[in-house]
Amino acid sequence: LLLYCAREAQVMNELVRPALARGDTVLVDRSFLTPIVLGMARGLTHSECEAAARLASSGVEPDLTLVFDVHPRTSRLRKRIERIRTHALGEGGRKGLAGSGFKERVRESYARIAQERGFPLFHVERATPAQLAERVVRVVLNGPGAGTDESPLDAEPRWLSPPGTRFQDAVLAASARAGVLVKGGATSGGSRAAASH
Repeated sequence: LLLYCAREAQVMNELVRPALARGDTVLVDRSFLTPIVLGMARGLTHSECEAAARLASSGVEPDLTLVFDVHPRTSRLRKRIERIRTHALGEGGRKGLAGSGFKERVRESYARIAQERGFPLFHVERATPAQLAERVVRVVLNGPGAGTDESPLDAEPRWLSPPGTRFQDAVLAASARAGVLVKGGATSGGSRAAASH
């Protein structure tokens, strides 16, 4: 927790405060919300994490905080596809060592804090980049009360099948959503689909 807070305090002191002093608008991809959430996911209390972050931030709070939600498995798949696409395969980072349970706790903590504090929460499972950008701009220009204008489906991963779905039905449904033709147990490319339960 303290290392995360120290990192954010360094960013605050070296980059954010000077920019604010010049009258600049500052956009950051992480804030003191990050150490709070990561500390809670590691078992610390909300109040302990809040106290550490408040001390490290010296009372500077953002005018607007946006939270983006994606299922941990979707995130992992996207990263893996990007590494394949860019030929950046190789050893994974240290972050993956914490496991999927940790990532799920992080996700739940972000959602809970967003709800408690009234932060706009954007679900990015199904929205296109253009749709997401439009939603974000609307909230930035009109305030958090403008809403995200999301469909309930935006929070559901395309790959997720309801519990109790037969494997064959799940494969057919996922294929249809992805626009892949599955016929006789083989995809249109001719490779066989197989799985064990």
